[in-house]
Amino acid sequence: VSTDKLRPAMTGVYREGGYEFASDGNILAKIKTSYPVEQEGKIFSTKTGQEIEGRYPKANEVIDSHRKNAIKVEVNVDDILAYSQTIEEIRKGLNRDKLYVKVGDRIFNAQALLKAAKMAKLHGLSEIYMRGDSRAPIIFVGENGVILAMPYQLGVNDKDILDVSTGKIIFNDFSGPKVPTTLKGIEATRVALEAVIPNYDNEWIDVMKSNGLLRL
Repeated sequence: VSTDKLRPAMTGVYREGGYEFASDGNILAKIKTSYPVEQEGKIFSTKTGQEIEGRYPKANEVIDSHRKNAIKVEVNVDDILAYSQTIEEIRKGLNRDKLYVKVGDRIFNAQALLKAAKMAKLHGLSEIYMRGDSRAPIIFVGENGVILAMPYQLGVNDKDILDVSTGKIIFNDFSGPKVPTTLKGIEATRVALEAVIPNYDNEWIDVMKSNGLLRL
């Protein structure tokens, strides 16, 4: 759930149609559950269990709009989970608070992608769907619900992106007069990891090599 106190409805779970809905801004989850009939259409705090006043966004419509025209891809939740865990270990090894991952034409917050994959695995959402739109999420689908892992919109403070297709770190160059906020507008300097090896611990260089993320 969200921690945004300015939007209290988003800090709880919404119950409708036999499902619970929750979102933290990076992930939108719809999970099958059971609850007393009097809780239908209401929002509840995950910390206190008390009802939260407010109107929850039309999460079902958001999910349906993203699932429309999405196609099933060959990878499954275990593939995404293993990949995300590797990226998270690399983030820790590089001593980064955040690491963003470039997958094709989309960028994801690595920690959020790992969280979504763990949730999907927990609830048995094993199938993966995607659309061609660069702003479309990774969609985890199963009998027990749906989870959307939303692409990340880069900002001025987002520095390091791991490009999994090249094994390179992209350093965003925000020194120009314009500050881009989307991938297409970024004037990025691609720097091979070997050029910045002195800044990294050798143990984590070996981790990157073993996972195919560093090519010397």
